[in-house]
Amino acid sequence: MAAAAVSTSLRDLKNVRADYDETLCNDISKRMDTYAKDKGFTFDQQKDMAQKNLLMMDKWRQVFPEGVSKCLDKYLQNKAFYTPQFDPRFPNQNQSRACWVNYVDFHRCRSVKGEDYEPCNYFKRVYEGFCPNAWVERWDEQRANGVFAGKI
Repeated sequence: MAAAAVSTSLRDLKNVRADYDETLCNDISKRMDTYAKDKGFTFDQQKDMAQKNLLMMDKWRQVFPEGVSKCLDKYLQNKAFYTPQFDPRFPNQNQSRACWVNYVDFHRCRSVKGEDYEPCNYFKRVYEGFCPNAWVERWDEQRANGVFAGKI
């Protein structure tokens, strides 16, 4: 599963001469995130996939050009070791409210700043870390049907 995520998402980059740059890294991030979303990976599964692929970075360096390898390594490091930081608004052990607030903040940020505004993804990473998938799916469905309780 871990190797399939990389090989499937990046198979067309094996023979491309690509230098390291942010555009390439953003493309790789989008491909990997799309793969994970399509497969229904949870936050923990994405983290596990990234950790396993980091162990295989020597192999990936042989398969992909240097620029692609650097971007992939950066992406995997970010996914493997990302932990939401302490938020003083939610000092208690129960993180249900943090889940809700960050979910709403993510969608509010995207509606105000636009779909491609990268800083909004901070809220997404946090809510993915706290929220059960069933809640997110239900809220997404409610937003699609126009009956979501949050003010977005």
